[in-house]
Amino acid sequence: MKFLVRISKLRYESTLEQIICSTQRNLTETISKLSDCSFIKKSENILISGATGAGKELSGLCQGHQACSMGYKVSYFNMNRFYERISISKLDGTFNKLLNNLQDKLIIWMILAGTFDNNLRLALLQHWKIAMVRSSTIIASQLPIKKLV
Repeated sequence: MKFLVRISKLRYESTLEQIICSTQRNLTETISKLSDCSFIKKSENILISGATGAGKELSGLCQGHQACSMGYKVSYFNMNRFYERISISKLDGTFNKLLNNLQDKLIIWMILAGTFDNNLRLALLQHWKIAMVRSSTIIASQLPIKKLV
């Protein structure tokens, strides 16, 4: 598990128990359903959205750690880091290899408010097209769903 956590590049240690499941947040049932990681076996995706400070990133990271503890490969990206990797891979000709490397993993995207250029939008759409069939994706974002695609 430690190896899987290390290669996942998750920002910090977190567990599902750290998520505050108060009655106002109405998360207990959802967290319970996700804790067995069956959504990964089914290639299902999760979108976590909300205002700054709502706990989107923590929820995604907790799920990533849970997946690692169950033996799944995980990769975490914020958009700045992914944009850099896209730019470099397009220059050195390894873009398809980058997309293929993301297959068969749980991918956690942290998308902050900001503008997407066409290269980033196209790369995300290409990944999500593959991910819909071969893997699961967790997207944590402040942006409304309409602005993500």
